[in-house]
Amino acid sequence: RMNAKNFDTALEANRHVADRLRKQIKDLENMREEDILMALKEAVDKEHEIVDFELRIGVAFNNYENGKYAYSGKSFADKEQFDFVSKLVKNYSVAYVENPFHEKSDMYKKLANLYRKSCLICLNPKTEYRKKIDKDDFNTAFVKFKNLAAFSSDVDYLKGKRFNIITDGKLDAMDAAFGLGIPLVKLGDDNLGEEAARRLANISEEVLFTKQNFKKA
Repeated sequence: RMNAKNFDTALEANRHVADRLRKQIKDLENMREEDILMALKEAVDKEHEIVDFELRIGVAFNNYENGKYAYSGKSFADKEQFDFVSKLVKNYSVAYVENPFHEKSDMYKKLANLYRKSCLICLNPKTEYRKKIDKDDFNTAFVKFKNLAAFSSDVDYLKGKRFNIITDGKLDAMDAAFGLGIPLVKLGDDNLGEEAARRLANISEEVLFTKQNFKKA
C-alpha cells in the first residue's frame, strides 16, 4: 500500500481485496496467471473506490525449475520470462517482483534498467546471497530474520548500498523491523501473518500513544 494514514486501514483494505478474490476465483489451479492478475487488479480497483490511498500489486515467482520458468501448461526460457515480467509491469501496474529470474540471470540488470523507477525488483535467495549485491541488477533486497545481531548488520549494510529493504512477516521480527526503519513487510494470509499484523498494529498504537503523551508533557 502507499500513502495510507495508518497501518490498520491499509491492512483492512488488503483484506477486502483478498475476500473479493476468494469469492471470484473458483478454480485457481486451472486459471492462467494473467487471468489471476486481472482478477486481482479488478479487486484492487474496486477497493480504490472507497479508500483515499493507493494499493499496489506485487508478484513473487519462485518458479525456476530445471532451467525453465514453469507455468500452467507451459514453460519459459530467460528471454520469454523477461518479456512476460515486463508485460506484467506495463499492463498490470505490478509494482513489486520477487525472484523473477534465477539468481545468476543477467535479466535482472536488463529489467532494472527499464523499470527501476516504477517497480521494486527484488532478489530473495533461498539461503544466503550468492551473487554480488549490485544495485545495477536489482533495487530491492529481501532480508531474512535469524537473530537481531545478524539482521541489524544485514540491514545496515544494504541501507548503505541504498537498497529498498523488505523482510518476511515473522512475529519475532516485527519489533526489529520497526526499530530499524524497514518500510516493507511481507505478510502471509494465514495465522502467522495475522500474528505479525497484530504486533505491527500494536507497535503503531504504542508509538502514537507515546507521541501524544510527549506532546502533553
